[in-house]
Amino acid sequence: MIFFHTAHFYGFSKPAPLTQMFHLFLTLKVSPYYTYRTFNDMLRGWPSKAPRLSSGPFLRRLQEVPFFAFLYLVGSYFIDFDVLRDPAFHKESLHYRLVYIAAIFFVYRMRLYFAWVMGECVCMSVGLGAYPAISRPVVGDGPTDLEALDRWMSQFERERDSGSNNNNEYYKNYVNTMKSSPSNNDDPVVIESKSHFYNYATIQAVSVWKCEFSSSIRESFRAYNMTLYYWMDKYVYQRSVGPWILRSSSTLLINSLWYGIRPIYFGAHLTLPLIALAEDGMATVMAFFGFSLPPGGLTFIRWFFQMRSIDYLAAGWILLSFQEAWKLWSSFGYFVQVIGVVLGLAHFTMGRFVSAFERWTVENPGADVAEATARNLSTTGKAWEAPVIDTYV
Repeated sequence: MIFFHTAHFYGFSKPAPLTQMFHLFLTLKVSPYYTYRTFNDMLRGWPSKAPRLSSGPFLRRLQEVPFFAFLYLVGSYFIDFDVLRDPAFHKESLHYRLVYIAAIFFVYRMRLYFAWVMGECVCMSVGLGAYPAISRPVVGDGPTDLEALDRWMSQFERERDSGSNNNNEYYKNYVNTMKSSPSNNDDPVVIESKSHFYNYATIQAVSVWKCEFSSSIRESFRAYNMTLYYWMDKYVYQRSVGPWILRSSSTLLINSLWYGIRPIYFGAHLTLPLIALAEDGMATVMAFFGFSLPPGGLTFIRWFFQMRSIDYLAAGWILLSFQEAWKLWSSFGYFVQVIGVVLGLAHFTMGRFVSAFERWTVENPGADVAEATARNLSTTGKAWEAPVIDTYV
């Protein structure tokens, strides 16, 4: 209740007690996390003459639920998670154990996908997080082009009811926050009444495709529980100071508290930067020694390594006990941590003798260098500029 009173103090309309209960129910029972502004926009609704919400996005997302449920039920019937606690499992061959923990994490992922997609469907069923696509909504934050949203809404007559004055005052404050939004002067939005539609990017909790096929732990981790990642990145990582490794570790520590205070949560999360450094180290080592792989070779190696690494961490996560997880990881020779430290050190030492352009050519074999150079010259004025990676993993 303190949250709602604070929001009301800063100018938001005060919801009724029943509305407060409804908001808390959605927040506690589903995984997408959202702002009070997003929730308040759902309550206020759109102008009476604006296009109505379509059930298409909801039904398309709901169609995925039976698929994940079926795979989870079938997988959980054949795969026993308790095998991880059996000392005899540690004596099995390495190939068998790697395949088994991969199967365990597959079943576990299906359960997560089912829960996250159902959470999205619950929000979509009540219109929570629906914004016109013209406003360019993003995960967690909502619309980023408030100027386009204002122009879109100005086409329609606002409802004339007892609450219209409050709504107008609220909306004026809402549009005034444009100062923090990116300018779109060079990308004008053409408003056509026949092309209006809404999307639910604001409450998207998971991108299954990126979770399964991203070749980088950075991309993959952002695709899991996307709204939580947004909150951690915006309100913790972006406000932290110091070198990347310190900012990343402190953010992951707080991220771990989201799940609880078990030591395994901290151990698993703090291993993620090592995986990211290992991926960077692969390209650095190849560039330093002049190695080359066929197109897609390094991408496949990175994908395989990060998937096996997440299998390894998830197996410990499922055990919950740090002592049991440590024993399990020791049976694998701590290969994730060892590879992460070795390639991380190689990245920092050899990286002094390898340019960002050389790393790019290793990561993108067969790419048209002339085209990439021309593109960089037209956008940045430089022949080549190293990409900036400013994420906490």
